Amino acid sequence: MRITKKLQTEITSFMDTYWDTYLSGDIDRWSSFIPDEYKNIGTNQEEIWDSKQEILDYTNAVIDQMANKAELRNKQTKIMSYDPYIMVHEFGDMYVRMDEEDWAFYGQLRLSSLIQQDQDGWTVLRQHGSFPDAKTEVGEAFAVDALKAENKKLVAAVEKRTKELDKKNKALEIEAALEKVRSAALAMKKPDDMVNVCRVISNQLELQGVTGIRNVQTVILDDTKDAYQNYQYYAAYKKGVIEKIVAEDNPLVLAMVKEIRKSPRAFFTGVTQGKELQSFRAYRKKDKQFPDPLLDKTKAVHYFFYSIGEGALGLSTYQPLDKEGLTVFKKFHKVFTFAYQRFIDLEKAIAQAREVEIELSLERVRSLAMGMQQHA
Repeated sequence: MRITKKLQTEITSFMDTYWDTYLSGDIDRWSSFIPDEYKNIGTNQEEIWDSKQEILDYTNAVIDQMANKAELRNKQTKIMSYDPYIMVHEFGDMYVRMDEEDWAFYGQLRLSSLIQQDQDGWTVLRQHGSFPDAKTEVGEAFAVDALKAENKKLVAAVEKRTKELDKKNKALEIEAALEKVRSAALAMKKPDDMVNVCRVISNQLELQGVTGIRNVQTVILDDTKDAYQNYQYYAAYKKGVIEKIVAEDNPLVLAMVKEIRKSPRAFFTGVTQGKELQSFRAYRKKDKQFPDPLLDKTKAVHYFFYSIGEGALGLSTYQPLDKEGLTVFKKFHKVFTFAYQRFIDLEKAIAQAREVEIELSLERVRSLAMGMQQHA
């Protein structure tokens, strides 16, 4: 028998109908394609049948597990002639329904069917089908429970790995952000460049998910009184500001200064609201500090100051800082000590340059005085 395109289409259509009726549970129609002397060898011992009645008994026992709960997808068909029979080899992906909407890949199915055409149409005489990896146990058509357990383990493993990768990516992102702070510190040419370091910290905190930033500031304490030089960057206004702050004029600011003076590892945090916030607004305006319209509208300001020995790195926000945000800010504080050391070195260099300049000026005065004495 020559396999023509027409015959190939006819046989393919027949086999599609054969499997569609079987998997949909239309047992009456499906069994009409099987003769009484039907033979089958399947994946396990239960799937060896020597008659139509044997496969019908098995099918009726497992039909509730199978009907509309399994699909054969991506099927490929190869047809060969063994006159007067036709051998059909089919390869496909078996999917099973996990729940109302979810389908899961079960395994690759191999099917070989020996079919013959008579006056009533095509019939399936012999079959062999198998999964490369059988999961079923006695009485099961598909091992859905085992598959669900495997999927659950797989999902858990994927989630765990995803969390690990997210954690590593987050660590790399933070390290890149910290490197930007280091670079800003190295680029400092004069103490006033500390404002730019505050700007970089503010921008990188935002990139790490810290929201509602009011300002990032560097507090450099005065050795002789409760005052400090404040280098600040206001995120909302994209503005850098340098101010001399007198702490004793406000209880909150004074409390911060006294706490920071206590230890190189001091940490001062809290929230100002209500009357305390009103007092803080009035103090800033009286001291003619940088105008902050958002401060006049907010209901609370949260603040965090980490000591750097002779001052502090500060962050104030319009909303609470969560645990993750605080952890990130701590990392910036550790790197910031490098920027602070750079600041100290620049101040020392400027002071030394001034001393040299003064000494040179005094030397010129001495030389001029000696010259005048010699001409007297």
